[in-house]
Amino acid sequence: MKEVKLISIEIENFKCFEYYKANFNGRNAVIAGRNASGKSSIADAYFWLLTGKNMANETKFAVTPLDKNGHEKRGCITRVKAVFTINGKQVSLTKEQIENTGKKANLSPDDIAPKTSNYYIDDIPVQTERAFKNFINENIGSETTIAYLTNINHFTSMKPDMQRTHLLKLVDIDAAQLEGYEKANELCGMLSHEDKLQGLKRELKRAQEELDIIPRLKEENRRNLPEIFADYEKQLKDFQEEIKKLANDLSDINNLPEIREIQKQIEKVKQDKAKAQAEKETEYKTAIQKIKSLNKARGEVSSELYFLEKEIKGIDAEIERVASETPALICPTCKRPYDNKEEMERVFIENKTKTVESLQAEKADLEKQKRPLQIKLDKLEKEIKKAEAGCKGFDFTEYDAAIDELQKNKDEIYIKTHNEITQKIGLYTQKIEQIKGYIKAQEREKELTGKQRSLSETIINLTSDISFLERFIDAKNKALEEKVNGLFKGIQFKLFEKQTNGDYKQICEPTINGIKYSDANTASRINAGLEIIDVFSNRFGVLMPIFVDNTESVNNLYQLNSQMIKLQVTNSDLRIIEEV
Repeated sequence: MKEVKLISIEIENFKCFEYYKANFNGRNAVIAGRNASGKSSIADAYFWLLTGKNMANETKFAVTPLDKNGHEKRGCITRVKAVFTINGKQVSLTKEQIENTGKKANLSPDDIAPKTSNYYIDDIPVQTERAFKNFINENIGSETTIAYLTNINHFTSMKPDMQRTHLLKLVDIDAAQLEGYEKANELCGMLSHEDKLQGLKRELKRAQEELDIIPRLKEENRRNLPEIFADYEKQLKDFQEEIKKLANDLSDINNLPEIREIQKQIEKVKQDKAKAQAEKETEYKTAIQKIKSLNKARGEVSSELYFLEKEIKGIDAEIERVASETPALICPTCKRPYDNKEEMERVFIENKTKTVESLQAEKADLEKQKRPLQIKLDKLEKEIKKAEAGCKGFDFTEYDAAIDELQKNKDEIYIKTHNEITQKIGLYTQKIEQIKGYIKAQEREKELTGKQRSLSETIINLTSDISFLERFIDAKNKALEEKVNGLFKGIQFKLFEKQTNGDYKQICEPTINGIKYSDANTASRINAGLEIIDVFSNRFGVLMPIFVDNTESVNNLYQLNSQMIKLQVTNSDLRIIEEV
């Protein structure tokens, strides 16, 4: 076990001290003196050196001494040096705090000056705070370990759930250690026993809810069962065969005798029509050829007329343009009227009149050419109409009407027969679906019955496992509580509280001789804190110096192997008393 002892602590400009050195020589000692004589300041200096906090575990507290006006003294170097032995090997740690002169401009007397810290190990400077702390962590202990093993109020000031967590780390209960519960770990696997129990209870609730609704599901399933005769399997086969036959009949409707007879009559009328068309074919072709020839001639005449009319329209447009022209009587260069304006206007009008007369003469000639073409076109139109009227005499509509009537009769028979077969198929299909629904309902009944049986077995197994785990957790919690409390004599802990529903609430209620820790007197709480440190010292394998305040109120102080430095109020000046 690692043993850390405090040999001495030297304090300079720390709180109420300008300078003080306390020698302990690694022994138990008493720091005695009047109130406000500096007893707690020595302890604060010790903790400030190791953790940066005071004895009350506070980070923010006044370190630098104050002047008579209550202001921080300027220019002070605060220094704390402690000499330890660690397993007999001596080491010194020093921490000093000085004002940061580069940042203290414009400070008022009420301000706290910014500080810079320096660190030394065996009087050798350490470059960084991290290196200093790492040395403490490796050779003395972490800040958490120091708090646990030197401060009697650290553990009891923690929240109950944290107290409980750290207490349970001191002990271990394996299912194999509890007779009759060897299979608990196997049942829980990777889960904690409590989590597994809650999971099983949720499974049981879900299984019970599913089991409760199965009777209703069965009743609904039976209520919807169709009426089926006992030989439903034979009926199903017969109906399926009937549908196959009807499907064949459906695809063979065109081969019905009455439909085939009508089809023969249709073919006969078509043959008669073709014969009549053949007899008239030559005459019909001649008429059609004549119509084609006349249409061609009409097209040629129409084309000539079109171009003549186009030329006439072009002349009309030109006449209109010329008629609207006015003479240019102003010089386009100098923009001044010509001197012979009247002569120019007279010549322009004569030329304009001649041009219009020439265009009108040209138009009259075209109109003259147009008249015989229009007469010829009218004549061709009459001949075409006459030829087309002659073609209409080749009428075969009576054959088409007869074919349409026969086809109508055929379609009616086809549709009627098709509908009758389709209705029968639909009826048989409906009956097949009823049988399939009945079969499905029967299967659903079997499924629900099987599920009901399976859920019942699951509920029995879950109930058994839950009961087993509840008994085990009950036994385990009692064993854990007994094992934890077996580590202590004066202080005891209630770690579990059984609820009305059978579950356990995780708590941590410390008591001293049956009295709540918070209600116990100062002496009892001090001894309880020392006993807790003693137990955790064995757990961590480290013995550290312990500062204990208010020991003047304790008649019988708990004894442990760690170095104990007691703070006592007396009527004398501050002094260190080593105990033999």
